[in-house]
Amino acid sequence: MIITLGSSNQDIESKKSISLNFWVALFVFLQIAIVICGYTFKKAGVSNNFSLLYSKIITSSIMLSCSLFLLVKKGVSFSERLAAYKKHALHDLAVSLIVGGAVTLLAFLMTRFNMLGKVCSVNPVVLKTLLSGAGESLPHSGLALTLFNYCLLGPVMEEVFFRRLLYVSLRQRYSCLGSIMINSLIFGLIHPSAVLFIFLFGVIQCYVYERFGRVSINITSHVLYNSAVTAFSFPDI
Repeated sequence: MIITLGSSNQDIESKKSISLNFWVALFVFLQIAIVICGYTFKKAGVSNNFSLLYSKIITSSIMLSCSLFLLVKKGVSFSERLAAYKKHALHDLAVSLIVGGAVTLLAFLMTRFNMLGKVCSVNPVVLKTLLSGAGESLPHSGLALTLFNYCLLGPVMEEVFFRRLLYVSLRQRYSCLGSIMINSLIFGLIHPSAVLFIFLFGVIQCYVYERFGRVSINITSHVLYNSAVTAFSFPDI
């Protein structure tokens, strides 16, 4: 089945999620938590790099835990979803490889031609430190935590929070195209180091979720992309 941007996927619209207003309130609360965590670590004398790293890990863990808890409360069966993921595992892995590769190529081209849409360099601070000399700047524990956060925890949290929760909530109120645009705009704005690229990345991820309805594809492609960014040392994404 091919999904056009103006069409309606009943499978997505029928998925269980939280209300859009509740998502917004949760998002604002979690942004406040990020600021509080960063301030607390800074007051405790933790270096800026580690302060940002620890804040990201803690808040990402909270966001993911809250998302999974809310899905369970809404009646989502993880055993059923796991069975569906296993059934389509090889197909979904192939799709994830194609999407992850395409997004990585897009990132390379937009970096090459300075088209990322950088507003400010906030998010990549720890990754830049890691890629520019982690052996001197970060101990092994810091290196491991950075890779864990950037290549696993972050992608899982963002796809569950933004695609599974937010996108489904938007689709229950707006059209496919409208939902993709709103979701991608929010996703881009919270990544000020590459707003335009992340917006396009969000569009791709939303369409993939609309097309297949399995967030496992989004998570895998996102993990592959972030791992590629780390491996190829794209410093600004």
